[in-house]
Amino acid sequence: MHESGITQEQVEQIKQGLRNQVDRISNGAGITSEFSSALGQLEQTVEQLRQTEDDSYRIETDNNPARYESQFFEDQLEQSQAYHQKIDFKSLDKVKRNLEKVRNLING
Repeated sequence: MHESGITQEQVEQIKQGLRNQVDRISNGAGITSEFSSALGQLEQTVEQLRQTEDDSYRIETDNNPARYESQFFEDQLEQSQAYHQKIDFKSLDKVKRNLEKVRNLING
């Protein structure tokens, strides 16, 4: 992520949490209530971070991300802070959707 400090720390927590759960399942632990709980915590952390990035993205685009995104790509790149916020927000949005897919898979 482009941000530093607590945001980077949260990203590392998400990565480590996912690694831990993948390792447990890979070692034959199966999906347990502990996994569901860890997934819930990850979803919560991602949502908090996504909201923070959304707020920052809106600030960088004068509260109009749609207008910013309608610009030519080269013009977006010229506004580097807004571009980085866009990438961070879109990335977290994708992580959120992927975690929702995992949740739907384990809930059947």
